[in-house]
Amino acid sequence: MMTHRLRESIEELHVFDCHEHLPGTRAAYEDRFGAGADLLDMLGIMQFSLHWGYSQELRRLSYEQLSAVLRRISGSSMLYVTTRAVRDIYGIDISSLDKRALEAASKAISEAYEVNGSQWQQKILREYANIDHVILDHNPNDLWLGDYDRSYYLAALNMDMFTCGYDRNLRTSWHLHIGSSAYDLEESLDMDVGDFDDYIRLVDLALGVSRNRNFVCLKNTLGKQSPSLGLDFEKVEQAEARRVFGRAADKLSLAEKKKFRDYMVHYMISKCEDYGLPVQFH
Repeated sequence: MMTHRLRESIEELHVFDCHEHLPGTRAAYEDRFGAGADLLDMLGIMQFSLHWGYSQELRRLSYEQLSAVLRRISGSSMLYVTTRAVRDIYGIDISSLDKRALEAASKAISEAYEVNGSQWQQKILREYANIDHVILDHNPNDLWLGDYDRSYYLAALNMDMFTCGYDRNLRTSWHLHIGSSAYDLEESLDMDVGDFDDYIRLVDLALGVSRNRNFVCLKNTLGKQSPSLGLDFEKVEQAEARRVFGRAADKLSLAEKKKFRDYMVHYMISKCEDYGLPVQFH
């Protein structure tokens, strides 16, 4: 009884989502759902491949194959909440995991997105998940355009790509910022980076523009995304970071990369007081 009451209380809580994997900008939404959404998209967003170790893309599976794959993880919490969500939102029970049920759910999802467009995503977040606001930390160039519903989504400046700017040709490789580089911001900020001092000015400008565009925080996900460099961010002298700047990544040791990373983390956090930005560590 206590467990039941606790669950009901939790379900009534309204929350502030600080790390959302949904495509929040209109461009990202069109890129992912432009041709319509279905059950495979829903499972893909929830990153099932990370949890059941299945390397094949979901989109390549038939529903019969999908049924077989899902049966392999039938006891997982991820599948449990998905089954419940499909039942509560679309009125379809997929707990059997058979082909017909999965096809019916996929059709219902597709029709809901076709009728409601991007508003369907927000409706689910607001009315079913009680998520009052979502923070997006996509590429700054995309967020600076304001191509998202600012009454619901809030923007964060992710510092990750600024911490590997020692090499102009190096790009971040994690899922939200695939191919991102601090140097992609040069055109938007009307500047060319030639040396370390220019790079620091680029960072300052990026922080300033983000604050002026009503970004709500600076976000750090480096503990998760670059574990090889460790979870500690040590104080580093500027001269040490300056020596690393401009050198190719494959010519640097992990220790040198870490020095640059740690310097930039401390530098950007130190500037947050000037810009009135809190810092979120993920």
